[in-house]
Amino acid sequence: MGRLSKLRIIPRPHPANASAPKRSAGDGATPMLRQLRTKFIALNMALAALVLAASFATICYADYRADREERTERPRRRVRRDFDPFED
Repeated sequence: MGRLSKLRIIPRPHPANASAPKRSAGDGATPMLRQLRTKFIALNMALAALVLAASFATICYADYRADREERTERPRRRVRRDFDPFED
């Protein structure tokens, strides 16, 4: 029992009743940091929108090319099939 009485209680790093940090990023940040954070978020959103737009445009263009090729190739196959002189 003597060993248990010598143990120290180590305080927790965060009090149990604290629900948030003392200083959040938006409350106490300097105007320069707030402006830098806003620019960073805006740049990331713009780049994400650019990547999504490029992907969408590429898919639409590939679909357009495939449809166009199919429309031009279908009549050619029909003509070849109808006028093939070597067909039995």
